[in-house]
Amino acid sequence: MLIEIELDTQHQERLQQLQEAWHQPLNQVVARLIDSAYTLEPSESAMTTMLASEAVLSRDWNTEEEEAAWAHL
Repeated sequence: MLIEIELDTQHQERLQQLQEAWHQPLNQVVARLIDSAYTLEPSESAMTTMLASEAVLSRDWNTEEEEAAWAHL
């Protein structure tokens, strides 16, 4: 299979750095990146932490003072 993509210079350089860091040919680096993308679902503990953080931030941010400070936006 042949897939062609165009990358900006910054992403080309980053991909080159990954190839060098992993000591693998580019096609193996890309395959590794694709494989890792399928395992990026948040873990249960990460989800719990996110929800706990949301409650704390909500308590700190949902105040009359905050509403007044952001009212002009």
